[in-house]
Amino acid sequence: AAGAVDALHPDAELAAAGEALARRLAAGAPGSFAAIKALCAEAPGRTLEAHLALEHRLLRERAGSADAREGVAAFLQKRAPRFGAS
Repeated sequence: AAGAVDALHPDAELAAAGEALARRLAAGAPGSFAAIKALCAEAPGRTLEAHLALEHRLLRERAGSADAREGVAAFLQKRAPRFGAS
């Protein structure tokens, strides 16, 4: 009800589902994952104003990143993105 669970898997399929998720995350944009982690860290202790200011700063930073450029290029070229360490 709180939206904390994305999927349920039978025991026999759990390992494969975990591996698929790990592969998907490993192929993601590491700098963006770091920004998400920073945004979530200590979020309950942050005021809404401070949280929105941090979110704004992180979005602006990530929008100018190599990962962002690669994501847009991949989308326009209709291919999977190839993110590096950023």
